Amino acid sequence: MRLSIVTIGSEGDTRPLAALCRGLLDRGHEVQLFADESTLSAPRAAGVPSESLQGDIKSILPVGDPRQKFRLSEALRVGRNLKEFIAQHSAAWLRAVGAHATGSDAVLFSSLALNIGLTLSEALRKPCMGLMFQPFAPTRAFSFPGMPPLKLPGWANLWTYRIMQRQMRKLFGAKARIGYDFPVLCGLSRELVTRPDDWPKDHIICGHWYNGQVNWQPPSDLVDFIGDTPPFYAGFGSPSAFLRAEALQALIDGVAGRRVVFSPGWSR
Repeated sequence: MRLSIVTIGSEGDTRPLAALCRGLLDRGHEVQLFADESTLSAPRAAGVPSESLQGDIKSILPVGDPRQKFRLSEALRVGRNLKEFIAQHSAAWLRAVGAHATGSDAVLFSSLALNIGLTLSEALRKPCMGLMFQPFAPTRAFSFPGMPPLKLPGWANLWTYRIMQRQMRKLFGAKARIGYDFPVLCGLSRELVTRPDDWPKDHIICGHWYNGQVNWQPPSDLVDFIGDTPPFYAGFGSPSAFLRAEALQALIDGVAGRRVVFSPGWSR
């Protein structure tokens, strides 16, 4: 099969998709990954055909002092910036991905590229599939993952997904096609999320996507540090833009007295 795969997220979106693409290539499929230029080192290292999309998603993230609280004003500004970012670049994204998707068998997309994928699928009459990194479809089992972890009754959990749907319409535009009537693969662990009974049958939790064939050797000081006692690992990508004082303290409390390896990532 020939597949067009698109994401407009940061490196935390592109890396797992690079691993998925590598797996598809190894099984004889033809793929092209479209993503932010700043995130393409992983797919290129894995030999995944890729093309950069216009814009720089990292430029809109509020990377600040992690010791300071994340303010509501910052959250509102990120929302405005993301809406402007999508409006400014959507046409270019559609042209770039559409040129390849015209000859593809299907279009696959991550959550932030949902409107791009669905629009092309509908316009080109191609099958499509969502590639998500968190639970996506409405369920009575738990609230929308982007909200605070609240223990709510089933009807209220469903209501949180309606809120999310309204916010996505504001983000992508009133005419955006937002729905759940397409197959979805969730690249997350069943140990973290049990598949809800009320999900559509073609929404599947399939485990994390990672490239186990990367030829990487840890530095000797890291090997010595790990020793016989595996440490905890804490990685920081784009969420660190929002994880400030309270989350930082919770992390410090959680690993206190234990061995831990911190990986700051691009956010430093």
